Amino acid sequence: MRAQQIFFIVMAISLTACQPSQDKTATQGPAPHQHAPSHDSYQLEKLSQISSQANAPLSKRQILEQAASLLTTTMLQCPSLIWPSYDWKNVNVMLTAEGEGTILWKGSQGGALSDVAPADVPARATMGMYSFFEYQGAKTVALFMEKDDRYLDNATAMFRLGVHEGFHYIGQSGWSYKQGGARTTLLPLEDKPRLYRRLMSRRLKEHVVSGQADTPSLRKAAFWFQKWKTEFPHEVNSATDGYEGTAEYTETLAHLVSLNGCQLSESELQQKLVEFLRTGGEADERLNTALDSEGYSMGSLGAYALRFNQKRVDWQGRVKASETPLEILFENVSAQADEEDLPLADQYRKEFATYSQQYENFIAADLALVKSTDAIFVVPPPASNEGSKGYYGFYSDRSLPNVIFGPFTSTVKFQSGDWALDVAAKKNDVKLAGRSVPCGGHTFIMPSSSVVIGEGVLKATGAGMTGTMRGELKTDAEGRRWFCGQ
Repeated sequence: MRAQQIFFIVMAISLTACQPSQDKTATQGPAPHQHAPSHDSYQLEKLSQISSQANAPLSKRQILEQAASLLTTTMLQCPSLIWPSYDWKNVNVMLTAEGEGTILWKGSQGGALSDVAPADVPARATMGMYSFFEYQGAKTVALFMEKDDRYLDNATAMFRLGVHEGFHYIGQSGWSYKQGGARTTLLPLEDKPRLYRRLMSRRLKEHVVSGQADTPSLRKAAFWFQKWKTEFPHEVNSATDGYEGTAEYTETLAHLVSLNGCQLSESELQQKLVEFLRTGGEADERLNTALDSEGYSMGSLGAYALRFNQKRVDWQGRVKASETPLEILFENVSAQADEEDLPLADQYRKEFATYSQQYENFIAADLALVKSTDAIFVVPPPASNEGSKGYYGFYSDRSLPNVIFGPFTSTVKFQSGDWALDVAAKKNDVKLAGRSVPCGGHTFIMPSSSVVIGEGVLKATGAGMTGTMRGELKTDAEGRRWFCGQ
């Protein structure tokens, strides 16, 4: 994709770390954005892998019903096997297959299913792969399968996504998050922090699979963790090990329980986990260029070790208070020096140089646009979109580290009252960025020639944004213009 063809979405964030929350924005982090319905390349690749392993095809109605049945088994019958107090007895799940209908799963009625008439399906329920809202007086997780969906075309993927994202919305409600970071990887890319974390993950997986409380692998993992923290302290508060790692942990354990039943003892569940990891699991062993994607597998490995290897009982409360599983796991571990994997290190050096140049070229024109005054910052109100938004990673240029660029994976729709705005008519045309703005909420950077503003109404006709939005035009101290949606 050519950089000059891309517009960007700017998310209004403070300089504090990004975390999930019940505000429906898309960054990782801090106040004011939490439980953001978003997913990145790690989640999409995992769902694609699950889809490829699905059994004989079912009708879409059968897929919805099977996913609902898996939720009943895990989130109602034995949620304590997954996470303390993470039950769905007061939660609704709205499952929709495009063109095929919608069913409602009600936790308060033991997982009873009922059809939802098309007129009664909230618009936000079909704005993305998943979304969150209240429906019939209960917190509701909505899951949406498109007609030609290649991610949610099977019950396992739909169930696992629901548990994972539901944990952000329900399980992590009220959590504290680290301040002072942002969900982003700085450009030019550095290979060393990604290498250190990869080597830590490798050793940590060895430790978890061993089933033992103290192993050389654990001490070597601690060595790489401390080396990373010492040499790259600016990454510590931006890592997603806490909130994404624990969501991945709950998703994986729920999957194992769904396969093996609620009768599993603690030791039996541990054995099933070990078998899962030995045969691949989702331990991330890719060459990973993005800090934010690592946290899913690395944070979950730390959580597995705390629960099953170390038999710790205090860690979940501490994670709620902003510590990460890895910080808790390694706090009293004596690090043991480990040898660097020289072939892997050489691979990282070579490939990161190539990837870094590609990313820098990719954002160059739009980075210049962010710095200029020849743009209108279009800011839809957060409530106008409560569907999920997917990104292919998050990156920032070191010259402007508080602006985050992340390619969208699909079109995003905003609507409120009599106006509607579509952003990115073609996939990957929009990028996300973050900075403080007069309006707050989501912000799209559009060249001024692509929008017309008059009488409190913005009209957009560019390739990256079409439609109308009501609001107010404001100018900041630097002369930049912002159209704040209402």
